[in-house]
Amino acid sequence: MIALVEGCPRVQPPSGRTSSAVLDLVRSRTGLVFSAARMPDAEAGIRRALARAGSSETAFVEDLRRNSSLFNDLVEELTVGETYFFREPGNFDFVRRAVLPLLAGEVSPSRPLRAWSAGTATGEEAYSLAVLLHQGGFGERSTILGTDISQAALRWAEEGRYRAWSVRGEAEEASRAFLARDGELFVVPRALRRRVTFRQLNLAEEVYPDPAAGLSAMDLIFCRNVLIYFDPPTVRAIARRLYDTLAPGGWLVTASSDPPLGKLAPFEVVVNREGVFYRRPGSPGAPDREPPRPDPRRPLAPLPPAAAARAVPAPDLLAQASRAYERGEWSIAAELAGQLPSDRAACALLIRSIANARGPLAASESAARSAEAHPDAPEFPYFRGFFLAAAGLPGEALASFRRALYLDRRLAVAHFGTASAGEKLGDHGLARRGYRNALGIASGMPPSETVPLSDGETAARFAEGCRARLGSLRKEGS
Repeated sequence: MIALVEGCPRVQPPSGRTSSAVLDLVRSRTGLVFSAARMPDAEAGIRRALARAGSSETAFVEDLRRNSSLFNDLVEELTVGETYFFREPGNFDFVRRAVLPLLAGEVSPSRPLRAWSAGTATGEEAYSLAVLLHQGGFGERSTILGTDISQAALRWAEEGRYRAWSVRGEAEEASRAFLARDGELFVVPRALRRRVTFRQLNLAEEVYPDPAAGLSAMDLIFCRNVLIYFDPPTVRAIARRLYDTLAPGGWLVTASSDPPLGKLAPFEVVVNREGVFYRRPGSPGAPDREPPRPDPRRPLAPLPPAAAARAVPAPDLLAQASRAYERGEWSIAAELAGQLPSDRAACALLIRSIANARGPLAASESAARSAEAHPDAPEFPYFRGFFLAAAGLPGEALASFRRALYLDRRLAVAHFGTASAGEKLGDHGLARRGYRNALGIASGMPPSETVPLSDGETAARFAEGCRARLGSLRKEGS
């Protein structure tokens, strides 16, 4: 998780050689990598897998190499997917109005439309595709494949039984319309389940396209919120294999958080308000960049506040959200914190929960909304800058750090963030000034005093970090 003391997010370093060795093994076998923002989650997963294995730390890596069941258990800890029905509904809207009409002429009883949910997690996306194709008139003329690296997730997907957490968001009404109820559970009808096949597959492995396994000539591929977990060389290889797995005229849909693929394979790229979409050239034809819209349809209902939450006093709800966060249930913590009055403490908890559940870009957006609600609070533009920097956007981060300093010139962490962004942008003069300003503020504090918004760093240690960065700049001759 991302620790936060006095409301400040901070990524903790890996927990020693064992974590590094385990993650090196995972990367070599699966292609999965873990950014600094996700490293605390990975370490927590390693600790849980280690506890279940009963191994010593020194034996754990070797046990993982020899025992495939143990390794699979670890991978499932590291790849728990966050998903729900019709997630990012704009993607489905675009496919409904622009893609399916183009594919309709290519489909026949002997040539069904073929769709693939790659990285399907517990199956909500695959079943959402089944509903989409049914509503589009394809029904029996379509097949859907759902794949994931996690065997446990696939077992859940095959059951097709979900709790309310999978039926939420902008498309809640559309989801509930086709799901049956069984007590507290939502059940995918048998008629839809039989159109979807689930299979284990690691996207990083060179095992597709494979006509013999039914992994070729796909008309539609959804591969969303998956590529963010791979390093650039693996993303490049996956992009090319996905392209090769598409039929001519087929479409690939990725998520807003995924890396761009337009330069990694010869896709035609369509960009519009509903996302970025990739097409393999060939028949059928491609629409323009903003295809005409059909008659307006009734919008899907947003998820209403939970009845239980409405009945819970705000202090109790904050306590519940805090406990969920500490348990690592970050999506639940974010949902609960989002129902609280937008005071500064609730906003801080919401930001750090979103950071862990959805990543740094989503957290930066939450911080921006908090900054609008609290225009005089320097912590929120600082948080936004922190997460923008974590997402690899130093220019945007710099603007947020400067806003924080406008509100509080004595905010040492914002000077440090400005300096770090300057380094990444190649402006070493800005970097030196920022580190010196941060050092001056910390040096003027009692050595054991905590630097505000520094996640508990003492002034002495913070100053030491500033000196180290200045020394590094001098060694680089800048």
